[in-house]
Amino acid sequence: MAGLIATVTPSGLCFLADHRVTVVLDQKAKEWAGEKGYDPVFGARPLKRFLQRQIETKLARALISGEVAEGSEVKFTVKDNALVMG
Repeated sequence: MAGLIATVTPSGLCFLADHRVTVVLDQKAKEWAGEKGYDPVFGARPLKRFLQRQIETKLARALISGEVAEGSEVKFTVKDNALVMG
């Protein structure tokens, strides 16, 4: 599932390209997203939307607040069963 996460993340989060933000998920984050975003009925199809909700929303707020600058690399990990920027 982690390989699928790597495939979906860059192409699925188009808004990031506009701001030249690079997203890096550590192995723990990839595994967590694979478990949470996979649906037994629909397979991996919901994964793209799940990643958009989990990553794009956090990054949009961080860009607006100035916490993340355009052109940055942002790393995500899992803490307390939630995806966090680290």
